Amino acid sequence: TFNKIKITLTKVVMNNLATKSSQILTSSDIENLARRFGGKSDDYIEIMNTQKNQNTGSTTTLSQWLSHLESIHPSAIDMGLERVKSVADAMGIHLKDALLITVAGTNGKGTTCRLLEQAMLAKGKTVAVFSSPHLVSYCERVRLNGELAEEGAFCRAFELIEKARGDITLTYFEFGTLAAMKMMQDWGVDVAVLEAVSYTHLTL
Repeated sequence: TFNKIKITLTKVVMNNLATKSSQILTSSDIENLARRFGGKSDDYIEIMNTQKNQNTGSTTTLSQWLSHLESIHPSAIDMGLERVKSVADAMGIHLKDALLITVAGTNGKGTTCRLLEQAMLAKGKTVAVFSSPHLVSYCERVRLNGELAEEGAFCRAFELIEKARGDITLTYFEFGTLAAMKMMQDWGVDVAVLEAVSYTHLTL
């Protein structure tokens, strides 16, 4: 029966979690377990999330959060805005009080964002920038007044998103985009510069 299968899968997940200091199984780990023991990847993800919620403080660092984000969606890209918009609405995320500038294109987006950032700072504005990918640190993805955002700000935003999303799956990029929007909203910035983010087509 399904319950017996789930009990078996839970034991498999727990045994594998015990060998990982982060208490997180990556998408590759989950795929390997599914091939070896049967069941669907979603079953393992559900069980892992349940165990994570029972272990308070198990995903407190940014590194642990990023590992978690890599594991909660079966693919890196999932077209459509319905899922991310549902979570944004549930959290009340918007940037209606800020001047919102979206920078898109093939080349020069990063340079353009930096130029806009410096121009607005010169006018005495509070400016936040969201860009991707990062080179060394994930914190490079969000800047506030020219400075990298702190890891703790990402962790707090991730925690709120995790609670709000319920059973909704989010990709790594979508999770990070929502976090950036939440951080910018909390900071109350005058100007938000977003580099080629599909989420900006939502009502912010």
